[in-house]
Amino acid sequence: MPLCINVGLNRKASQDYQSSGASINITAELDATLLSKPQALQEAIDGLYEQARVALDRQSPLTPPGGPPQAAELPARGNGHAGGGANGHAGSGARPITPRQRSAILSIARQADLDAAASARRTFGVELDQLTTRQASKLIDSLKE
Repeated sequence: MPLCINVGLNRKASQDYQSSGASINITAELDATLLSKPQALQEAIDGLYEQARVALDRQSPLTPPGGPPQAAELPARGNGHAGGGANGHAGSGARPITPRQRSAILSIARQADLDAAASARRTFGVELDQLTTRQASKLIDSLKE
């Protein structure tokens, strides 16, 4: 019996007192044996979220006339609480983790038999997808050690 996974993302952008938004939901059937392989399941889900992010980034309503929005203009990916704290997570205007950094972290952690998400929480107090590029770089370095 297949395992059904549904991921969804939405984004809203405002310019000149007008806002537009886009959302996407992806439903995929995965092999149910992934339930016994938590790391592989998380990687499959991460891949679905990445595909959703790419699709959302391509939506024209969120591309203002001057080009694509800068990272600081986009809503932070996180728990919905506004503002950034001393931890410098992506909601503070810092650039969010890149897809390549995320892939590198997952790959290095898998090779070292470590939980990448737990490492991000332990080291920076945020979820993996809430890391900034600087934090992701530091996590990559620490995982390599």
